[in-house]
Amino acid sequence: MHRPTVAVVTIALLAGAALGYLFDVGSQGISSACWRVGMVTAMLWLALPELNRVRNKWLFGLLAIGLVVAVVRPKLLPLLLVITAIAAILRPRRTR
Repeated sequence: MHRPTVAVVTIALLAGAALGYLFDVGSQGISSACWRVGMVTAMLWLALPELNRVRNKWLFGLLAIGLVVAVVRPKLLPLLLVITAIAAILRPRRTR
């Protein structure tokens, strides 16, 4: 992921949220969504140098799927924790 691109997207989202708040343009939901997603992309921008050093790329996919499941179906969280523990035990090993 290109860090300057993430910064531009973050600035655009936060500017859209600020304009929506100041001028009461559109609905409150759009401004709120821009604020929340802008904050998440700001956190991603801060973490991006460390994320590029991670060697297990499959872990990001597992984490993304887990977050979606936890948000959509919170009752499946215990099952998700068990699956995560199994994945940590059975993760791919490096060959020497």
